Amino acid sequence: MSMPKLWLSHYQNESSNFLFIMKHIYNPTKAAYIQQPSAKAIGTAAVTKIFMTLLLGFLLLVSGESFGQTTTLYGPNRFNNLDNLYIETLTGRIELAPGTAQLRAHSATGNSAYNGYVAISSRTFNLLKGYTYTVSFSARAVDHNQGGTGNISVLRGTGPSINWNSSSASALGSVEVLKSTGTTMTTYSITFKANDTFNSQYLAIRLSTTGGNQSELYLDNLRIIQSCAPTTPQVTSNGSCSTNVPITLSASGAVTGLEEYRWYTSATEQTPIANATGPQYTTPSLSEAQVYYVSIYSTVTTCESVRVPVTASVGGLIKPSVSLTTGSCDSNGNETKVYTASGGSEGSYRWYSVAEDGTLTQLNNSNGLPISSSTLSRRTNSDKGNYAVKIVGSGCESDPAYFSVAQGYPTAPTNNANGVICGDQLTLRASGASFGESYNWYATADDETTFLGQGAILVTKAPQVSTVYSVSKINTASGCESTTKRTATITLSPVLQASDISGNATICQGSSVIYSVPNVAGATYAWTITAATGFTSVPSISNATSNQITVNYPANTAYRGTLRVTVTSPCNSYTSELEVQATNNNVATGSLVEPVNPVIGRPETYGFTSNIDDDLIVDIVWSYRRTNSVDWISTPPTTSRTFTFQAMPGDLNGVRAEIKVLNPEVNCITGLSATNTFFVGNDQIIPLPVELMFFKAQAQIQGVNLTWATASELDNRGFEVQMSTNARDFKVIGFVESKVGTTSMRQEYSFLDTKAVSGTRYYRLKQIDFDGTTSFSPIRAVALNSDNATVAAYPNPFDDAVVVTLNGTEARNVQIVLMDAMGKVLQQRTEETSGNSITVDMRSITTKGMYILHVLDNDTKHTFKLMKR
Repeated sequence: MSMPKLWLSHYQNESSNFLFIMKHIYNPTKAAYIQQPSAKAIGTAAVTKIFMTLLLGFLLLVSGESFGQTTTLYGPNRFNNLDNLYIETLTGRIELAPGTAQLRAHSATGNSAYNGYVAISSRTFNLLKGYTYTVSFSARAVDHNQGGTGNISVLRGTGPSINWNSSSASALGSVEVLKSTGTTMTTYSITFKANDTFNSQYLAIRLSTTGGNQSELYLDNLRIIQSCAPTTPQVTSNGSCSTNVPITLSASGAVTGLEEYRWYTSATEQTPIANATGPQYTTPSLSEAQVYYVSIYSTVTTCESVRVPVTASVGGLIKPSVSLTTGSCDSNGNETKVYTASGGSEGSYRWYSVAEDGTLTQLNNSNGLPISSSTLSRRTNSDKGNYAVKIVGSGCESDPAYFSVAQGYPTAPTNNANGVICGDQLTLRASGASFGESYNWYATADDETTFLGQGAILVTKAPQVSTVYSVSKINTASGCESTTKRTATITLSPVLQASDISGNATICQGSSVIYSVPNVAGATYAWTITAATGFTSVPSISNATSNQITVNYPANTAYRGTLRVTVTSPCNSYTSELEVQATNNNVATGSLVEPVNPVIGRPETYGFTSNIDDDLIVDIVWSYRRTNSVDWISTPPTTSRTFTFQAMPGDLNGVRAEIKVLNPEVNCITGLSATNTFFVGNDQIIPLPVELMFFKAQAQIQGVNLTWATASELDNRGFEVQMSTNARDFKVIGFVESKVGTTSMRQEYSFLDTKAVSGTRYYRLKQIDFDGTTSFSPIRAVALNSDNATVAAYPNPFDDAVVVTLNGTEARNVQIVLMDAMGKVLQQRTEETSGNSITVDMRSITTKGMYILHVLDNDTKHTFKLMKR
């Protein structure tokens, strides 16, 4: 017998069953995992909530992250020549198929079958104990004289040219290759686990058929993958007609001595259920259905398979699963097919025929009794049609599981398959399947076809390269697949980003106002406007299905309501709202926000608040006036709501902002000058004659020690030290004279309050000039005997100051931001803690109402809602 050598060069990726000996090589750039479903979904009847939960759990669990510890050991490659292959032929011939990159086994002249081995002779592989190996490929079997199907098996041995048809070779697994017409290849895979470590092994595949002249088998796209993760377990859900009872769930697939089971109460739970490592788990007594999860854990590799959902049902039985245990796909003849139901441990089975309108008719045996066994035999020519099976027992029954008995292959899918790409996710859809039928999805990229999964709707990752998606129809019970695939039409749809509605919220009565959201290709828009309570007029909307609309507000009547738009794309949707108001008297108002205790020579910032939105302000001109002058000094126009003196002038006598409004007649803004402007400001601004650098109050054994320093002083007589127990009523407890009166040099002062007692005490300085002019420092608080004080702000409501107690007593800087209820920033500065607290000067807040104080202490943010008395 001749034994020519062949090369395996440039293979393609397919999912199949094939066995090779593998060397442990890790290549992270080629890491991959091909998963072939272990069970087929049954039927297309209305799915229950539990089934949808299982499906969602499965889609979430089967992610790329679950298979991060996989290594591609070989391929994907194709058969371009016969180098690096050892061929041992027993019957027929094995050679390259003319004009293709496929391997062809055929019966040759005078033979009724083919039978031979192909071994990779160019390298050896190391099989590691506990690891799972998947050999995948695409194949098709042809028999022109109606003979048997093809068969592919995998073997390992210690040399490439051993007698593979002897005990020198060890079989690892096999798969039947169904007969097909045309040139369409089907994806197969063979998975096996190494129960021990086998080094320097060779891999061979056997190609054979059971008979038939002119029989052929084609092989392509060979790949070998190693994974430390065990195979996915097979599960059996269970149920009971009763409630408040335990349910026993089952799993299988673990290799004894190498693997065990792990049971979980959720898909994301980190810790498995204690002492539950066997193939069965009995739940606690359940009052309602619950989904558990089970995985297989390798005690050798310490890797874990994906978790599979399994349902414990009470008050009703679990819907059974149906599989074809005997029989094959055949477009001709009259075959006997045996269908097997599973999941009925809590009852017996009932089999039904299904009419076109969905009516179930019970099937009986020759004695007129219901068929209650787990199997049902049907013949493809006389019994073809739709069927169902239920589990019944203890006074209740499960939902039906549907399947179809067909003569031969299902018909091709209709030409309506489609897919939508949303970000990194692709959703594929097909429709029109009959009872017992579903869809198989495939992706082809770079001449490589990969099985994606099964179902009328399939969610997978979006392609990174040019990819063609196709779909076939499959009989879920028999596994027979249509010989024709349909190409799905794929569209790219944007993932919508929520956007606010653009347009004026406050406008004049009778106005026509344009509102819009971003225009997104393929999106739909639905606008509505709803009146607030007490308003009965109805504005009209033009172009309510586009991204830009015109709202025509009623004339001569006020209106308040909510404008709403819902934007929808195939990927997602969002809804935005805008509170709108039509009025005839929107008076422009505002107030100046001044710095607390402005000091000569220091940077000081002024701002303003106003009921006029930023998008309605054309520009702002800041001006200031000096003492004994009536002239305002203007700065260049700006749009900033703040103005900063880099060095506060000592003769400042007023600051104001002149605000110019855009189209006041359209927006119905009144109270403006002839040039559409209005002013906010303060004509009486006097900086402190003393530049206070800091003021601290710290608790000591002797009392509370007050320290402060000045950067400069002008005609300063001294400092009156005041104390309060409630931050409102202060009394004088001492006086500290100025050291120099007038100076530009730093001066430091201190005062010890020896009469301080337990509780919180508030301190401030009253600076007094020689001419009697006075000013006050910020307030400082000390909480005595309160090292473990909690974070708080008080008093609330407040008058002139708010004390914030913080955790810890170390001195540090904290950031404070004070905002009004509309989110306008009124104060923003840095304060140094005194003891375990800071004191926020609130004298600039004159309007009663709610305010928000944010305190950023290192990486911790504290927020307080405060009320002005």
